[in-house]
Amino acid sequence: MNVQRRRGSFPVNLCSGLNFLMQNFAQLLILEATGKRYVSLVDYVEYPRLFNFFQGYAGQNIITFVSRDDLDTTSIGLTVSTHIDLETKHNVMDEMLACRNQDGLVQVYFDDSRPRIDPVVCVNILTFFYRNGRGHELAATLDWVYHCLLHRAYTDGTLYYATAEAFLFFLSRLMESCEKVRERFKPVFTGRVTERFGIDGDALALSMRLLAGNSVGLVNRSDLGRLLAMQQDDGSWTNGWFYKYASSGMLIKNDGLTTSMAIRAIEISRDGYNS
Repeated sequence: MNVQRRRGSFPVNLCSGLNFLMQNFAQLLILEATGKRYVSLVDYVEYPRLFNFFQGYAGQNIITFVSRDDLDTTSIGLTVSTHIDLETKHNVMDEMLACRNQDGLVQVYFDDSRPRIDPVVCVNILTFFYRNGRGHELAATLDWVYHCLLHRAYTDGTLYYATAEAFLFFLSRLMESCEKVRERFKPVFTGRVTERFGIDGDALALSMRLLAGNSVGLVNRSDLGRLLAMQQDDGSWTNGWFYKYASSGMLIKNDGLTTSMAIRAIEISRDGYNS
């Protein structure tokens, strides 16, 4: 796929096939997956503090969306982007700490009227905190994520994420952020990734599975072969469903994200096999 030709043209597609939305979340993950080699090719809003999943609508849409900043996109944005200073990041973390529920679990929105909890969102918030030296302040959330891993509470996807692989992939990012977390999670995590080997999945799920496995040194040649076989004639990978509307279950994809993750997974897998 000629990524250069696709500059800023990675809209989100809904499973209805009728709607196209421009958003920030996948753009930030594309930037991270490509190692920031294509920083000029992605298009996300450089917010001053809090991030929103969507940039806005392109064309006619049948879904009404009320714009709210969320802790998930904000955590990804403040982890991946480079335009926000450390003091602002700490101020945002202070605000996030106020978004915990009675059990000490950090929620999805900066809005008490929408009490939502999602394991993957918690993982991304924890990653943001640990990469800025404050992970210990979310001990209850970390414990809950561990129990989700231990009891396979993610196997049918989560509230906002479509696949088990999303949980495992984002958890691998958290484990890379703190050695103590890695030591605690790795034994169970390794088994949970291994048991996903060979299970049917779309290109994004297979890419996330390969990346999660590689993070703990697992070799998965069968899923690598399946991923390679899914490449389209134009070099891209398509139809990787990664996000969903909690209320309707409608799935969201971004072919730019799927392609970027597939390329990254293939590169890392081949490097691992050759090392």
